Amino acid sequence: MSDAADIESETSQSSSKSSDQIPPFSEIELSGLGGKGLRSKDVQERYKAIRDAANTRSILSVGICTMKLIRKSEKRRALRYETQVFNLLTFSEHPFTVEPSALQFLAKHSFDFNRLISDGIRFQGNNCPLKTLLRELLRFDF
Repeated sequence: MSDAADIESETSQSSSKSSDQIPPFSEIELSGLGGKGLRSKDVQERYKAIRDAANTRSILSVGICTMKLIRKSEKRRALRYETQVFNLLTFSEHPFTVEPSALQFLAKHSFDFNRLISDGIRFQGNNCPLKTLLRELLRFDF
């Protein structure tokens, strides 16, 4: 397995990938883990439940969607965005807990376990760049 990220990208409108094109708004969602706190309407409670579950489980996929407002039409009261969606498969080399209901959920939604095993970005240890990135994302406080 290579350490290179296999990133799927869908772009709604062609755009330059230069550093000055970084969208001003990014949203990251980590879901699919068990626990009632994950269904909470309170954002802080839901986030804490995701973070706590991630301590004993492994994050198998990180989806990142970026959005950039490209046009605002006052006449039609419409907004137009340029979006990009990235899906990074991640594979911990340390043992982790797997809930049967989570496996069923992933299989029902066409998660490709074979692709995870063969192409997932492996991570281990505290100094692993991917683990550092995931830790920073989970450490974010609202």
